[in-house]
Amino acid sequence: MISIVLYGRNDNYGYNLHKRAALSFNCMAELLDQDDDEILFVDYNTPDDFPTFPEAIQDTLTKKARQKLRILRVRPSIHKRFSSQTRLVALEPISRNIGVRRSNPANRWVLSTNTDMIFVLQRAASLGDIVSDLPAGFYHAPRIEIPETLWESLDRMRPREAIGTARDWGSALHIDEIVAGSPLILYDAPGDFQLMERSDLFRINGFHEGMLLGWHVDSNIAARLTLVHGKTSDLGHEVFGYHCDHTRQITPAHGHSRTENDWRVFVDGIQRPDIPEQARSWGCPDDQIEEIRLSDQNASVYVSALKEQIGERLSVAPQVNYSGATYNQTDYDPRHVLPYLADMFVCSRKETKLAWVGARTETLRLFAGVWKRLGFTGEIFVEEGLGRDEGFAHPPNATPVDHRRLLDDADTFIIDLGSPPGEDNHDDVGKLSKPLAGALTRLLFGIIQAEYKRFDRGEPRRQIIVVNAINNIFENLVTTYVGVALTPFSTRMRHGYVLPPPTGKLDWTSRLQRGPAGFRDGSIIRSLGDGIGTIVYGPYQHLFAGRYRLALTMVADGHGPVPPPGGGRLRRIINNIKELGFGYFLMVGTSAWRRIAARLGRIVNNVKVLRFGYIPAVGIVVWGRITGKNERQADPIAILEVASRYKYLAHRIVTPADLAKGEIAIEIEVDEDLVLDPRFALETRLRGLEPLNIAITKLTCERVSNVVSAASGEVPALEIENWLPLLSLGAEGAWKDGCIVNPAAIPGYLCYGPYWALPPGTYEAAVTLKLDTARSEGNPSDFIFSFEAIWREEHLGLVAVHREDLGEPGRIRLSFVVTPEHSEDPDFAVELRIWDSGLLPLAIQGVQVSRLAEPRHENGLDWLKLMTIGPAGRWEEGRISPQRGRRGLVAHGPIGRYRELREGRYEISVELDSKTVGAPGANEAELTLAMMSRGRRGPELAIDIAASTMSRHVIAFEVSDNETMRGRLPVELHIMSTGDAAGTIEAIHLRRVGESTRAEAWMPFLGADWLPFLRVAAAGERNAQGVAARTGVAGDVLYGPYWELPAGNYRLNVHLEGGDQRSGLCGWVDVAEQQGTVILAKQDLDQLHVRQGMVVLPFTVGPGGSLDLETRISKVAASSFVVTGVFVEKGTESSA
Repeated sequence: MISIVLYGRNDNYGYNLHKRAALSFNCMAELLDQDDDEILFVDYNTPDDFPTFPEAIQDTLTKKARQKLRILRVRPSIHKRFSSQTRLVALEPISRNIGVRRSNPANRWVLSTNTDMIFVLQRAASLGDIVSDLPAGFYHAPRIEIPETLWESLDRMRPREAIGTARDWGSALHIDEIVAGSPLILYDAPGDFQLMERSDLFRINGFHEGMLLGWHVDSNIAARLTLVHGKTSDLGHEVFGYHCDHTRQITPAHGHSRTENDWRVFVDGIQRPDIPEQARSWGCPDDQIEEIRLSDQNASVYVSALKEQIGERLSVAPQVNYSGATYNQTDYDPRHVLPYLADMFVCSRKETKLAWVGARTETLRLFAGVWKRLGFTGEIFVEEGLGRDEGFAHPPNATPVDHRRLLDDADTFIIDLGSPPGEDNHDDVGKLSKPLAGALTRLLFGIIQAEYKRFDRGEPRRQIIVVNAINNIFENLVTTYVGVALTPFSTRMRHGYVLPPPTGKLDWTSRLQRGPAGFRDGSIIRSLGDGIGTIVYGPYQHLFAGRYRLALTMVADGHGPVPPPGGGRLRRIINNIKELGFGYFLMVGTSAWRRIAARLGRIVNNVKVLRFGYIPAVGIVVWGRITGKNERQADPIAILEVASRYKYLAHRIVTPADLAKGEIAIEIEVDEDLVLDPRFALETRLRGLEPLNIAITKLTCERVSNVVSAASGEVPALEIENWLPLLSLGAEGAWKDGCIVNPAAIPGYLCYGPYWALPPGTYEAAVTLKLDTARSEGNPSDFIFSFEAIWREEHLGLVAVHREDLGEPGRIRLSFVVTPEHSEDPDFAVELRIWDSGLLPLAIQGVQVSRLAEPRHENGLDWLKLMTIGPAGRWEEGRISPQRGRRGLVAHGPIGRYRELREGRYEISVELDSKTVGAPGANEAELTLAMMSRGRRGPELAIDIAASTMSRHVIAFEVSDNETMRGRLPVELHIMSTGDAAGTIEAIHLRRVGESTRAEAWMPFLGADWLPFLRVAAAGERNAQGVAARTGVAGDVLYGPYWELPAGNYRLNVHLEGGDQRSGLCGWVDVAEQQGTVILAKQDLDQLHVRQGMVVLPFTVGPGGSLDLETRISKVAASSFVVTGVFVEKGTESSA
């Protein structure tokens, strides 16, 4: 009898669309009582991956509304034909014609209306009653407005009640008002009720499809049908149309900038009812328009399809970690991802052709099963040229195609970055092998390039779905080129459409991040006035191959934070000196100024510190000179670096002259190999070498050429003449006259960095020093500084420098090896470090790195000059010599910061001079090598030098992270002598030989003599027997060793000699922990103990153990004795 025609799209157009539309659908359905009656909703141009509007709100529709509703889905591909003629995204005449064309031929009448109407019948029970005997013609009815607050209060699921309430409000609230219009339309807003005969619409070729700008479509059809019937007939006595007003939110059709169809052309200018030019095309007769019925229950089909493929239910919900700790280690269970992946296509055209690229065959197999079950007829393409040997999935339910067809014919792309099951890749990139990651990246770029060509041709973009591109190296790559939705981690997906190709200068300013020496001020990043280090970095951007110009815009900044305490005072003093016109100055201060004054040159940019020193009872003395502004125009004040993760690309020194220009530009080249590395993410980093007051206002990138220079085979980082400016300052480092110095003479790191990847090879790093004449003053074996090459916690190379090693021309060389295994690790990066003891005023002038040869076997790290000499040893021309006749500790080490080793199996080799000899007939081994760790004893090696034919002796040990209560094991080598050996120790090398088996345990150092490991205090002195208490001096004789000891009962035995026949207190012995603040046990020491030769002190270590057990032996002034041994033994339950 009647077909109601509506249109819209799933876009929440206007205020509270879902509520008013559900009211309309449900109330209209209540007025239909014939089997052939229908509601036709033309869902126009809803995005392909969205459900239609009625599907999205179907849970708010009554059963009758769902039964009467037919949904005709018009895809964006059809709208594309008209999009160049209008800015509107939902076209009324096209939509209504598609509905009319496909309406039930059995129905005589078509009611054209909208999804915001509630019809209140004045006399009849249904629309069918009204039209059953209605004469031929064309009818309008009045529209009455319902305020938003009123219609929002209606229950959409009770349509009969809503119709009655609207009727009551009309009179009770005085909202009934009939607004008349011209004779052509009778009432205002006629398009909300236009009743027409279906045959008339076919005869006049439907609604005018040239009216694509909005408005007056209803008046046009009225004018044309008036030519057929002579007038517009009135149904105001039968029906009122109540309109759910929604202008609280201004929509494009109701705003001041709306567009309108020309009334003069489409209403006043009508000469005939039909439209010959659209007679064959109105209503898209040749297009396959999908019809959806809500009774089909798409969701239930989706659920059943998933259950069929997934199979067994989950018994326990798995827990995954989404954090920085799991970056690049994420993966997925195909059964978990399947619901999210399938959901992306539930609303898609059933003819959709899909291109699949990935290695997880199981994921594709499961998805293909759901694809078929959901009724899709489109093929799933895989590229036939990508073989199974490369790891790509090729299940039987996929169609192999060539590369060109894959790119040209697919409607959607799925790129699966999940790792194949069972693979354990040591050279992994986001858990994929390098070859597979490279192939997937190459295909992704092929898809992006294909989309760029479609941009040029004006063709619609295609959706790209990337699986397993969250929290790994691929995420930045994907988000650079694809405008993705930031979906939750659990989906494991990033999906969207390729962004328009970049052109011209790209402004990267918003993606920059402030460094530790910078702060953000709106869109600007300013430097911290007295900070040194990274001011700004970012943006981690991917680029295509080519040559680029990066330009950083900066200005001298008068703003900035207040200088730190001391800095402001020094600045004022210097400024006062400058105002007085003095060129030189002398400053004297307290020791509290030590660090501040040492960095004077940082605080005032044109101050040069000439001398720095400390005079007892006077304080800090600083002698300096005020420099002129022009003297510093070429001095380096900052460095601009460009890199990709650990790959160096370019750098530029920044001077005051550059700052005056306001822009720093640098050109870089990006080659194809870099582009196809998914880890490529371009970073610019501006690092201040001294305090700066600058503001970074812009960073731009411009492609200047598509041509990349032919590869020279050289590593860009190795072409740098001096790496020093590219190193970061350590805690004690400072820049002075182009060198890095230790102005406060405090032990610590001067510099470190630059964290760059290097190819396999044997390398030499050379540090050039500016030496002071004071180097010859002091002990030749004084440790001065160390030069290290490190990756993570692994030393690649290490050289310790003693005073005697410093000579002209002041160049220290460090050899290190980068193995193929190193370079295959995507996180491998070389770090250089210089640690200074503060004993000499060193100035680091330069650091040069060069590749010497292919990787070669190295002996390991040289520990020799990192050892500390014990009472039974001495340094002799850079080597360690046991002292003949001295029993005890020859040497131990390395010094503290080199003791902690990462987990693994190790070997230490000790090489003895060929002239080293032992005492013939000795009853015990002349040398013992023992591994120690904070009171835990590891392997030992006894060397009988007299009987040995080898000069190289090896001791093996293991390190496990959970070995001690502190975690990582600090390891120390102890070399003990019986006093019978003579000769020299030529070398000590540490080498890691493999992963830990965790089979070896380090045991507490019980039952052995602790005396060699205790520290001698002011009241003690070492002699041939042990440690003697000094006569006439009161206080501590011995203390230490600050070792770990598990919980339990123990007994301390102190062996003594000396004494006399007198009685009385000699001193005391105690055991403590927590830096001596907690006393575990204490025993007075008297002359009887000395004469008996021992004092015994039981003690107990409580639960959790002790981390720093300390034994202390003290004396009174008048006493004298010798400590010959200190032993700790396991006690009994009763010993405490």
